[in-house]
Amino acid sequence: MFVLNPLPVPPEQNKQFRFFIQEHLLSEPVLHGGIGNKDIESILLEHGWSQLRFRDHHNFSAAAKFRRLWQLGHLARTLPRGAEVLLQWPLYARMNRLLLQTLKRFRKDVRFICYVTDINGIKDGNAELLGRELACFRMFDRFIAHNATMRAWLQEHFPEACIATIDFFDFRALPSGSGRAKSMEIVFAGNLFKSGFLQELPRYNTLTFHLFGEASSLLPQARNCVYHGAHEPARLPALLPGSFGLVWDGESSTELKGPLGDYARYISPHKLSLFILAGLPIICHDESAAAALVARYGIGFSVPSLSNIGARIAGMTDVKYAAMRNRMQPLAERISTGRCLLDALADLG
Repeated sequence: MFVLNPLPVPPEQNKQFRFFIQEHLLSEPVLHGGIGNKDIESILLEHGWSQLRFRDHHNFSAAAKFRRLWQLGHLARTLPRGAEVLLQWPLYARMNRLLLQTLKRFRKDVRFICYVTDINGIKDGNAELLGRELACFRMFDRFIAHNATMRAWLQEHFPEACIATIDFFDFRALPSGSGRAKSMEIVFAGNLFKSGFLQELPRYNTLTFHLFGEASSLLPQARNCVYHGAHEPARLPALLPGSFGLVWDGESSTELKGPLGDYARYISPHKLSLFILAGLPIICHDESAAAALVARYGIGFSVPSLSNIGARIAGMTDVKYAAMRNRMQPLAERISTGRCLLDALADLG
């Protein structure tokens, strides 16, 4: 059966049952990318949401598939009236997609929240996939988006939808980074397999780049590039050296190029939260969605090209650098305690 653990609630309390479709906590441990999805589910569990998941998670036998179909039908019949169900998009498991479709068709009393963690059609530069995603989004009237830019994009396609934003992904790790001073040392952490711009780092030889992630053929062999390997996400904030965190993506160090570069115009990358927890003021492209957040909160600066970084750091006073780090402290508290998601849920009502 599905894991359903809510206690009966008297009608006079006027309280909805709250559930989420669980896909990530049971998956393999992750290094760097993917931890955000797990943290979302753990925050929901800690705050009274119950998980909906199929047993026989890794069993693909005919008998297991039949049991999952029985479980689906059982849930469709027995989910409490007025239940609220949150899902993270993309929703990957085929059975979970079938569950969503079944509930939408047969349970008009169930309400849904779509937490948009990724939009793969934009991320992959695939117009056909994006069309399919937009068709699925039509099933929802409540969304959680990364930031104001993504909210505007969703609102353009779904004008009647209610959309809250997180600004930053929650990251269940202890804030760190005390005792930093301004320097030309910059950290980049994440998926090193998809970051083509890394091969251009050697040309910026007045800067030192500290690289974290699983080893990739894109890693430059240069004196100004120091590779530190991959580490458990919760440990990263305390491990990162340097003075600034680089939020950059795509194929070019001088523009937002390629599908991933274009995707940066819409998203709040998880590494934003990592650098805030580490007390590293942020450097990002001035056309990225991150740039608006960095300017709004005063926690770094944006540039049109990595070639502009050296001059910007050289012209920054120690007082201004310290002020950026001080403004990160309340954000780090929010991010590490799950408040970004919880506040977004409160905004949706």
